[in-house]
Amino acid sequence: MKKLLMALGASFLLLAGCGNNETDTESAPGIRIEDLDQAKAKSAIVEGALDMNFPGRDYQEADIINIEVCEALHIDHKSDGFTGKFITFWETSDGEQRNHFLINDNYEVEKIANYDKIPDRCVNID
Repeated sequence: MKKLLMALGASFLLLAGCGNNETDTESAPGIRIEDLDQAKAKSAIVEGALDMNFPGRDYQEADIINIEVCEALHIDHKSDGFTGKFITFWETSDGEQRNHFLINDNYEVEKIANYDKIPDRCVNID
């Protein structure tokens, strides 16, 4: 019985060692720039911009202008390619605020750093 348990344990360890340790943390992008729903993107960007804290300012939806959306690459993992994150650039109509953040392919705002835009994979929304 002891030998059977040892054989089963060794088999389990052998099979576990043969498994694939790579995890798929980033899946293939759901959309590309040409598939971007610009109305959804603009809505998410405006909402994200208005959620930011601008002391002494009361910006409205119409104040968020010059919106650019680009496919983005993580600066430390550019070889992974485009993974569904879009970097967005925008400013306020008074020129006082300029900022950027990411949206994902589900049109959710992500305030993550270390992404660069892919220059030839951009659209202007406004």
